[in-house]
Amino acid sequence: MDIDEADQRRMAVIAANEATTSFEWEHGLGEVVSALVGAGIAIRSLRESDELPWPRWPQMLPAGNGFWRLPDNQPRLPMFYALLGEKA
Repeated sequence: MDIDEADQRRMAVIAANEATTSFEWEHGLGEVVSALVGAGIAIRSLRESDELPWPRWPQMLPAGNGFWRLPDNQPRLPMFYALLGEKA
């Protein structure tokens, strides 16, 4: 059986994903903002989004912009935020 180039790429992605170790911590938005302000960072903007760049849960649907969101019959939840700050 011959393995074409596309199959080789798919196999490499699968192998890379299987070998990946992830470390995650949950920090509330208030905790993050307070730590930044305490470190002398001036918050210039803070934006929350109910979309993610990956489908975190199986029920998530494509949002049409390369992001994913929960179906309309589920509550809107902030899942992602972007914060801009600068040293005061």
